[in-house]
Amino acid sequence: MKKSSLIAIGLSIGLFNVSAQAGEVDLGLSEHMFSVNLSNNLSKHANVDLGYAYNEEKGHVIAFAAHMTHQNGPHQFAVGPKFIRLWGDESPNGSVVAVGGEYSLYVNNNLSVHASSYYAPSVLTFAKMDGYFEYEAKAQYNLNSNMGLYAGYRHQEFRFESASKLNFADGFYIGGTLKF
Repeated sequence: MKKSSLIAIGLSIGLFNVSAQAGEVDLGLSEHMFSVNLSNNLSKHANVDLGYAYNEEKGHVIAFAAHMTHQNGPHQFAVGPKFIRLWGDESPNGSVVAVGGEYSLYVNNNLSVHASSYYAPSVLTFAKMDGYFEYEAKAQYNLNSNMGLYAGYRHQEFRFESASKLNFADGFYIGGTLKF
C-alpha cells in the first residue's frame, strides 16, 4: 500500500467523529476487492459517509459523501455529493465530485434492499479524469439490531482524458454491517 494512501486513510478516519451520533461500519469483499465504509448520522435528515476500497489489480479509492436524507415509512432516500479520489496502479490518478443518491426499502425488521447511483460529468472531474459512473444494488439480512449480512452487485467506472476507461469494481460482492 502506498504511503500517500495510508496517510489519507489515517487522516480521514481521524477526522470522522462518530462519538456523538449513531454510526455504522460496513465491510465488503469480492474476488479482487476489499472495501470499508463508515457512516455517521449528523441529524435525522443528514448523514456523512467515508469509504476506502482496495482492488489488488487496479489501485485504491477513497470517497467522502454528504447526504440529505428522508424517511417515509419503509422507504429511505439520501441525495447529495460524493468526492472520490483514485490512485490507480496502471491508470492515471484523479478525483471527481459525483452527484447521486441512495434508496433503501425496509421490507421488515430483518430484510432490506438497497440501491445507489452516482454520476460525474467531465465538468466535475479533476486531474486526468473525464467522467465517472457507479451503481450498486444489494439485499441485506439483519441478524440482530446491530449486525447484518448482505450480498449485492457493484459497478464503478472511471473515464480518463487520454486513457481507456477503468472498471474499478464490476461484479458481485458480500459483506456485513455493524451499528454502534
